Amino acid sequence: MPDNLKLLIDWKADTITEPVFTARMSLAQLDALKVAPLELPAYSVHTQSCERAVKLITEAVESVCGWAKRDGFIRTQMRNREVMPLKTKKDFAKVFQA
Repeated sequence: MPDNLKLLIDWKADTITEPVFTARMSLAQLDALKVAPLELPAYSVHTQSCERAVKLITEAVESVCGWAKRDGFIRTQMRNREVMPLKTKKDFAKVFQA
């Protein structure tokens, strides 16, 4: 890494932590990354589904207290969305067209 890039971070002020994906890897697994790069699962970010998930978690935090109740709230909401017959705006429009 060029020296000028190292100067961009105040190494003493920030706590530097290991990335989540490599935190539980053995030394042998880390050495294997030199030969073959780490293949990460595809995560959708900055999409409507991510925004929906953030909204759902925010609603859970505002509605109930405690980890177990929030987990139940989120799982119930997700289950309700799965069984709802209206999945898209097009499906919703069909209800009012008769």
